[in-house]
Amino acid sequence: MFYEHDFQAKTRVKAVFDASVKWHLIEEYGVESYEVQSDGSLLFEHEYFDDESLISWMLSYGNKVTVIEPVHIRERLFQITSDIAERYRKRG
Repeated sequence: MFYEHDFQAKTRVKAVFDASVKWHLIEEYGVESYEVQSDGSLLFEHEYFDDESLISWMLSYGNKVTVIEPVHIRERLFQITSDIAERYRKRG
């Protein structure tokens, strides 16, 4: 039996995607999952229960996404990408 307290708190993410990935958002979340911005980018907002899955999903878009909120997800993405950059910098 599940109880409400058994679930993790939801994380509401707000991110801006490059227009080139529009079809990915449509396939995964539908045509109403984003708002087209004046510069053509896509403002996306959604709730997630699992931060690690959210982070993995965001990383799969590479430089085609910028997380606006929440700050703890932005910071985690920065740390991961910094660690990756450092790994490749060391290999020369």
